[in-house]
Amino acid sequence: MGAASRVLPYYTVKDWEDWEGRWELIEGFPYAKHPSPRIKHQTICGIIFGLLSSQLKHCGHCNVNQSIDWQISDDTVISPDIVVYCENAEIRLILPPFLVLEILSPSTANYDRINKFQLCQKAGVQYFILVNPEKEQVEIWELADGKYHEKTIDPIFIFSPEADCSVQIIWAEIWS
Repeated sequence: MGAASRVLPYYTVKDWEDWEGRWELIEGFPYAKHPSPRIKHQTICGIIFGLLSSQLKHCGHCNVNQSIDWQISDDTVISPDIVVYCENAEIRLILPPFLVLEILSPSTANYDRINKFQLCQKAGVQYFILVNPEKEQVEIWELADGKYHEKTIDPIFIFSPEADCSVQIIWAEIWS
């Protein structure tokens, strides 16, 4: 039997729950999480998380988390760098978050740009943001009519996950 005739195993969230280490699962296929990101990646993640959490602490419905598991379906679980969500989650997210933010690393940039982009678009995540720490660039994708459309980057990004919650990110603050 040749390699082409082998069938890859198919896993579900039930299987994934018992695995050691950090894994993502996309349509039944496991992806090992890479070692800890570079220091610049983690620093920017911390800054953005701090900005978002300080503004959302007064919102009674919305939350922000770093690297929380989001179960999209019975065979798909991902862990975005940062999510803003408006549900009461105890173990992992089940509903689509309002915003997913990924900080690009050389080893995961294509995975984030292709796999996670498509999953978030299909699931209905309102905003998908890519932050490139090496180039100090940001891409903001907004969902309209079921498709992501790239927004023009303004110095300040303002969004409202709920009617009584308003958040702003001043991009210059994350690079300093």
